[in-house]
Amino acid sequence: MARIVKEELLGTQGLGQIDVTKKDNLFMAKQVELGYATKLALSKCKVSEKNMLRFQQECRSCLPVFVQKLLGDCPLKYPLSKARLCLNMTIASEHGGKTHLKSAL
Repeated sequence: MARIVKEELLGTQGLGQIDVTKKDNLFMAKQVELGYATKLALSKCKVSEKNMLRFQQECRSCLPVFVQKLLGDCPLKYPLSKARLCLNMTIASEHGGKTHLKSAL
């Protein structure tokens, strides 16, 4: 999600609450993070600036679909998965471990 979703949304909302279909929540095509291997492959191909922008636009349109699919199958949408935080004492002490423990029980 960090490759396409604006950073200020990632820090303020839970991953499941971010609407990746809204264009306002996503980076512009030029800002999409392609990753090291992709950049290396594109540099070897000597892609023109126009084709690079087109590729980034295609990435911006298909990555939200992948994210939606992953979030749809993600166990984080289940209450027990969220409540498992009580098992990590560092996180539990900072984020209301008693509440998570009650949910898990």
